[in-house]
Amino acid sequence: MFTQRMLDKKDNQSRDIFDTFIYRSDSDSLADVQAAGYFSKSRFADSDPGWNGGKLEVLASDGYAEGFIDGATGTFTASISS
Repeated sequence: MFTQRMLDKKDNQSRDIFDTFIYRSDSDSLADVQAAGYFSKSRFADSDPGWNGGKLEVLASDGYAEGFIDGATGTFTASISS
């Protein structure tokens, strides 16, 4: 289950490259956080223009992943995982 307080903004890029966000879940797996709409209730979704297309680093119960967020759907797609 998505936990708002475990999501934060790490970097704010000044050149419209992409912002970086971080998230940690001790109970959800990488598969859980990559489910469609997992991040749809993010507080950044409506208030932060850097959320859509932003880089997201995730530490889940079963590993770590980096990828990008689709702000329209709230879906995280991992590019790198371990």
